[in-house]
Amino acid sequence: MSENLIQEILNILEPHRNDRDFNRIVTALLFEINALTRNRFNVSEIIQRMYERLNEEIPQDTRITSPAHNYLAPIAASISELDMVLQIAREQVSVLTASGAELDAFGADYRIERGQATHAIRTGLTYNRERERVMFPIASRLQSANTDEPIIFELIGYEGEKALLRAKSAGTIGHSYIGKLLQVSNINNFGSAEITGTQMPGQNRESDEDYRRRLIQSLRLKQYGGNVADYLTFMQNIDGVQAVMVFPVWRGYNTTKVDILDSNYNPVTDEFIDIVQEMVDPRPGAGFGIAPIGHNVTVSTSSVENINFGIRAVLAHGITPEQISPQLETILASHIDRMKRNVVSEWERTYFANDGIAVTPKGFQTHTWNIVLSPQIIGVELLNTGLIAAIDFTNFTINGEIDPNGYVIVQTQEETIIPQFNSANFTYVDYI
Repeated sequence: MSENLIQEILNILEPHRNDRDFNRIVTALLFEINALTRNRFNVSEIIQRMYERLNEEIPQDTRITSPAHNYLAPIAASISELDMVLQIAREQVSVLTASGAELDAFGADYRIERGQATHAIRTGLTYNRERERVMFPIASRLQSANTDEPIIFELIGYEGEKALLRAKSAGTIGHSYIGKLLQVSNINNFGSAEITGTQMPGQNRESDEDYRRRLIQSLRLKQYGGNVADYLTFMQNIDGVQAVMVFPVWRGYNTTKVDILDSNYNPVTDEFIDIVQEMVDPRPGAGFGIAPIGHNVTVSTSSVENINFGIRAVLAHGITPEQISPQLETILASHIDRMKRNVVSEWERTYFANDGIAVTPKGFQTHTWNIVLSPQIIGVELLNTGLIAAIDFTNFTINGEIDPNGYVIVQTQEETIIPQFNSANFTYVDYI
């Protein structure tokens, strides 16, 4: 208990020090402080418990104007605040529940820092008014065209005729745009400019959820000599890489395949794969990268499967389709975003549980696991909005298929697949 809180309680009690029932009321107060638990009690519950501990000689008058209530109510409020502080403190002392700066402190103890936001490096082309390839001055600033919020880029150099542009804003927003650029700086003989690719994706500041998972993973798995834990660690330390899936012996002894995703759990570009490949294993097995000598490492990324929904539903009373369709699409897109993470978490769960792992006669190791889009789970999320009254699950389609057991996306070491929300076709009926 803090000194300030103790003093606050003493100040409340001081005017009543000479009252006949002062000692009994303080006794009830001390019992209540001792009884604080993980279960939160509101002020009225605390007062009632304190009443129950008062000696029978004190009149059991529980009116808000009674002396006992006047003594106990301010103290009960302070105890309730203390209980809240204690509950928060309990949560912040465990890596499983800590958040923010407290979670960062856990990582600092083990020299595992939270990933910070990084700036995307984009590639593009620059032209003069005669439509000839030219080099604009370094540090020229350009911005995206036809976006609600302009994305500013600074020219940082050229690789051949390919312009390198650094997004001013850190995070994934920097690699979300492809297309024409407008000049912000005054550039002589400016004709046009456009972004055509991504050399290095931007990375958002690592969320508590992702940081906690990486912390637990690092503490649970022991790194050594190019084992899976070793690959997970040094791949996740590369800027622009958020998620990693490792497939040992995928093409025989000493071969390893590593699939990487960006901080939104989306596939990365071929340009970025080439950069990471150069860092990890530029000359297969020769030990010139961060991969151990003798390891032939292939850096890859996932492919994308677009997800299209067909849903037949009854609207809630007073709701029109125009009001809710965009909101329902947002819920569907959020669900698919969570399933992207499940691709990686299920890889980790099945691999370390030796589930779905097999070895072929040639000595190749195979790994197969599934991601399931469940109509029932998705339907419950839609119904919980209160915008629709019922859903026809017998006609709930995902990519044109109707299956009560869900739409299955098979993952293998040869190809991992990230679901991507594409469209939703809602049909609204009067009854089902």
